[in-house]
Amino acid sequence: MYIKSSKKANTISPFVTFLTKCYTTLFYRIKTIGMESIPSDGPALLVANHVTTIDAILIAATCNRHICFVVNNKLLANGKLSWLLKLMNVIPVSSSLPEDEIKAALQKAKKTLVAGHLVCIFPEEDISGNGNLRQFKQYLMDIIKNSDAPIIPLYIGGTWGSRFSNFHEKLISTHKHQHPYNITMVFGCKRPAETSMEELRLVIQKLSVSYFNSLKSPDRNLPHYFIKTARANWSEEAVGDTTGKRLSFGQTLIAALALSRKLTEITQPEEKVGIILPASVGGNLSNVALTLCNRIPVNINFTTSTKAVTATINQCNIQRVITTRKLLKKIPHIKIKAEIVYIEDLIKNITKRDKLIAFWQAKFYSPEKISGGNYPATDDLATIIFSSGSTGDQKGIMLSHHNIISNIESFLMVYHFKTRDKMCAVLPFFHSFGFTTTLWCPLIKGFTVFYHPNPLDGETIAQIVREEELTILLATPTFLTTYIRKATENDFKSLRLIITGAEKLRENISNAYIEKYNISPIEGYGATELSPVAAANVPDIKDTEITQTGIKTGSIGHPIPGTAMRITDIETGEPLPLNTEGMLEVKGPNVMLGYLNNQELTDNVMHEGWYITGDIARIDEEGFVFIHDRLSRFSKIGGEMVPHMLIEEILISKLNLSDHAIFVASAPDHKRGEQLVVIYTNSETNHDELKHTIHKSNIPNLWKPHRNNYIEIEKLPVTGSGKLDMRSLTQIARDFIENKPSMVERTINKIRESI
Repeated sequence: MYIKSSKKANTISPFVTFLTKCYTTLFYRIKTIGMESIPSDGPALLVANHVTTIDAILIAATCNRHICFVVNNKLLANGKLSWLLKLMNVIPVSSSLPEDEIKAALQKAKKTLVAGHLVCIFPEEDISGNGNLRQFKQYLMDIIKNSDAPIIPLYIGGTWGSRFSNFHEKLISTHKHQHPYNITMVFGCKRPAETSMEELRLVIQKLSVSYFNSLKSPDRNLPHYFIKTARANWSEEAVGDTTGKRLSFGQTLIAALALSRKLTEITQPEEKVGIILPASVGGNLSNVALTLCNRIPVNINFTTSTKAVTATINQCNIQRVITTRKLLKKIPHIKIKAEIVYIEDLIKNITKRDKLIAFWQAKFYSPEKISGGNYPATDDLATIIFSSGSTGDQKGIMLSHHNIISNIESFLMVYHFKTRDKMCAVLPFFHSFGFTTTLWCPLIKGFTVFYHPNPLDGETIAQIVREEELTILLATPTFLTTYIRKATENDFKSLRLIITGAEKLRENISNAYIEKYNISPIEGYGATELSPVAAANVPDIKDTEITQTGIKTGSIGHPIPGTAMRITDIETGEPLPLNTEGMLEVKGPNVMLGYLNNQELTDNVMHEGWYITGDIARIDEEGFVFIHDRLSRFSKIGGEMVPHMLIEEILISKLNLSDHAIFVASAPDHKRGEQLVVIYTNSETNHDELKHTIHKSNIPNLWKPHRNNYIEIEKLPVTGSGKLDMRSLTQIARDFIENKPSMVERTINKIRESI
């Protein structure tokens, strides 16, 4: 039931509505999705994300019904359009106001709702300082308490980056941006009045996924985006490497087009072509050239074995592999069972005519014409990245153009890479982190990237960061551990951002970087199946106008924009409340197309668009995500799930060990199901120290490894991408247990020794 509205209700006058529509028509192009969710009459509560100081104006301009807005009182105190907000009769409120003022404001909004009007709240209260959703304020839900009015969730997409957002580090920016500015408003289905803030936050995250998917268009592919950026930054430096090669954006496009012509002669459209090249200008150009002629580049991990390389070639039906003679001499143990195409021969055969045609195409041809009729669709396959095989058999993860572009756009929304930035790129292209963020991200955003092929060569990396004055470094925690031993304080003084992922960032590494370089590595989270970035810590916003926490120790940060995360019960799959450990699931435009030639495995990890990560995690009330362990890194001992990472954390913190000094593995136990085995390096600790530390810890006895289950090795094995090779380590543990003498055998041996 609701009371019929009166003319004096707290609504917007037709004149003010006219003003809002005039303003938005001049400066914005607003697309709406799901407007049918708004009832033609009667009450409803709109719940929207908050990105700009003019969100209320933008929403008002899209709806034919009058809306009463509840906004932060700070918006009326400053801002170029605060006068228009005042004319709209908005209700100012803030949790910082006295309690009686808050109650009065909420009561006023509730009366408007009961009178049959639309009311809109921004549950974050303050606008986003970094592009991520803020914590939702529960007190605002008092407006709809004990009401039958429905809740309509709303996601405002595209406003982050506009002059009224905090993207440019102030709320009202004079920074130039395109006119008209494209915005999309995605309205969700009606929700009951008793829906919790926790549920609404997840719903709005899912609407952000819909927003990114609404951006699909015929031009949303990697060739189109790169060609557009190259033409806009023609003379600016694009790529360089430690061999001395340097190319501008124009030169990169011309070189890639010339190479693409040669590859077109020997390959077929949509053919999967292998690449065995390190992070370098040559590796970059090979990937771009294949993409420009609508071939599928497959970067092959050459740090593994012939068996793994052959498996990749066979799964993809690869006929040709691009590489160099120089590299093949360094990996004689790798046998390539495909036709080898040497990139140096392709480049040697590029004629002056080829270069002239490539220049003409780069300058004047449309991306569609450049592709020769093989223009890729946004959902077409862009690459296949094979998992490192650290925990199981290699899987071919199929990523589309939309996957990669969306991930880059989301990534850039929270990490403000600028055209003057220069990235130090050491991650291999067969690693999804390298492929997306160090290959395509610079080419699409328009900043410089400098490659070095060996990510463990700390001395050279320190040198190029210093000499090239690089500003951004992307690396795994393993690589960061190497650099701190080689790089001086002066070497890294130009860095403004160090982003790390692929494995957990230990606090001791972070503290060491703060102490030595006065910069803290920022941890993100992802998976190859997620293109790869899904969540990230970002620098804190500490401003006179707005503040927002972006980093929380021990967390992987917030889901990046356009990505939704939830925690579900491991057994039932049912969603779990905040601060409850369970399975982490991810939904977004970055979720892979599927596993190559393996629909059954795809179905096992995908459920209604949600990717089941296999990570045990929790989400706190501020939306920060904490990873506690891999499901595969639990042992079921005596019916109880025992976390490996927790035991590792105890040993590392108590003994002040480095990341790769210790690993807890699992092995079969015929009595209790499984047993724990501690594998450690002899350079940092010993059996007695480890055993004593575990014995003194307050973990349950069931969780404590047997005193004889400690294996000393010289060095823990790692994969080519710098992660621990869990598969090899687990096999070491199992072989150890299998070959370990039984208690009876040990007793007999002791008797024999005494005789």
